[in-house]
Amino acid sequence: MLVCPSGSAATTALELWDQGKTSSTLWGGNGKVKQPFANDGKVEPCEVYEHPYVYIGWTIEDRMTSTANVANLKTNISNLFNTLNSTPTQASQTVRQDWTVLKGSGNAGGDVIYRLKEGVERFMITDINNASASAEGQSALAIMWDEISGDEASTLTTSLAGAMCYTWTGMSQFLRYQGPEGNTFPVNQGGFSFHEMSHMLYL
Repeated sequence: MLVCPSGSAATTALELWDQGKTSSTLWGGNGKVKQPFANDGKVEPCEVYEHPYVYIGWTIEDRMTSTANVANLKTNISNLFNTLNSTPTQASQTVRQDWTVLKGSGNAGGDVIYRLKEGVERFMITDINNASASAEGQSALAIMWDEISGDEASTLTTSLAGAMCYTWTGMSQFLRYQGPEGNTFPVNQGGFSFHEMSHMLYL
């Protein structure tokens, strides 16, 4: 699951993610970030980013990526990446915590985006009288996905114009690209925002 069957960079998960045989800017080029757990014989969650798969670790709701809310999401992402790009100690502390964001732009309209964990969907209940309708089910929470960019065709599954997405329940589904607002996260402007911000800071 951690190695793209059509990828040519590496043949095992350890080669790809622990040994850095990937084109991710977190590993190569002029990137400022060095993976602190590289070559320790384990695949760490923080090593799985950008090429060919993306793992974020926080609970992103589809509503955060709507036209009305995406500006706040972009600001939150910018603040997050600035923190991660500060010092290794600060970055390590940040990735272990819930993500404090702009007022009203977090899960269920609060000020926090929660770390992915069992039962996290209950924090997205906005109507206690209709919890089943207002809570995002585990099967709808994106955990990991093919890299996607709004301006680079090479970062889509080009033959099908979309991306595979793995959910919290371990299921996978192909999400066809239907424009920046035409699909669910991450195959929309929310996914693009994570991609673009990482490149702005790490290239």
